[in-house]
Amino acid sequence: MLQTLFRDVRYALRSLRTRPGFTVAAVLTLALGIGANTSLFSVVNGLLLRPLPVKEPGSLVAMVLFDEAGDYARQPVPFPLYRQYVADAGPAFSELFAYATTHARINSGGRLRPGSVQVVSGNFFDALGVPPQLGRAFMPDEDAAPMRHAVAVISDGLWKAQFRGDAGVVGRTVVLEDYSGKGLAFVVVGVAPANFRGLEPTAPDVWVPSMMHAHFKEGGPIHFRLMGRLKPGVSRQAATLALQRVTDAIGRDYGGRPMEGYEADAKVERGLRAQLKPAGRGALGAVPLVRNRVEGGRAVLGRGRHGAADRLRQHRQPAAGAGGAAAAGVRRTPLARRRAGGPAAPGAGRERGGGTRRRCREARRGTLGQ
Repeated sequence: MLQTLFRDVRYALRSLRTRPGFTVAAVLTLALGIGANTSLFSVVNGLLLRPLPVKEPGSLVAMVLFDEAGDYARQPVPFPLYRQYVADAGPAFSELFAYATTHARINSGGRLRPGSVQVVSGNFFDALGVPPQLGRAFMPDEDAAPMRHAVAVISDGLWKAQFRGDAGVVGRTVVLEDYSGKGLAFVVVGVAPANFRGLEPTAPDVWVPSMMHAHFKEGGPIHFRLMGRLKPGVSRQAATLALQRVTDAIGRDYGGRPMEGYEADAKVERGLRAQLKPAGRGALGAVPLVRNRVEGGRAVLGRGRHGAADRLRQHRQPAAGAGGAAAAGVRRTPLARRRAGGPAAPGAGRERGGGTRRRCREARRGTLGQ
């Protein structure tokens, strides 16, 4: 067996050496395929598989809204609606918090760079069980009044890149400019742990209290996402009903029109359904992606053990037919007819060499006989 293997390897190497063009193409194809699959796995692992580096990730749930057709609803949840959910549905949760991602220009020490900012509820870090490596998280009163407490927790990356890992960074300021150029100085109160990159695929540079969201509205709408943990003794169904009551009330109060002061946001839809989804693995930004992929998977796998095989056979048949038609078209070209020993098209030259014609006929008979 080893002799056969060595002989095959020598033959393959000799063939590749005599066909350098094919060798380069094959190596590039393999490199691209391996690289693409590695990158895809890294994304899937980050989005779907890896547990979030937070306290008890398996108990985290996220509110997701669906429309009447059962599709994921791209309904924004601006600041007033987020506060309404927290006030009215909060008793069903031991911890209910929210966050929204926006962008700003970060100015620290005269260096200006674009950055990602997360506007979060005051209990964000405490609810996730993520204590800062330096300083502290937000205090409850720092998220109680609009535009009163300009404080910030910065990421480990920003701390090292902009402040060079200075242990005395707490108490220093970082200026966050909206895209109209208006800047506001935020006092750094803490530095997030190095392994905490937020709940979205893109890691934030800065976290600020939700009551400071008005400073960033010029950069575009700010849409919150709600997460939490159920209170002991409260079922997921009961918590979902509490969220649904708030959703119905919002639809009655604002349905069909944008909210006052938030005209840049989409209109509030009626008839939405609130659901709670597990959110302890991967980034919450993947929730719609997960649902779409799951629905597609059900279409293939939902018909029993052999559903995937049935679907593969369904796709293989037209592909095989297309391949056969293409092969037949190739065989009917003048060059193919000459090589197969058949009648050439008018004006075509004669095939030289009976051995070549014989080999082609034998190859064709062997191919058609399979």
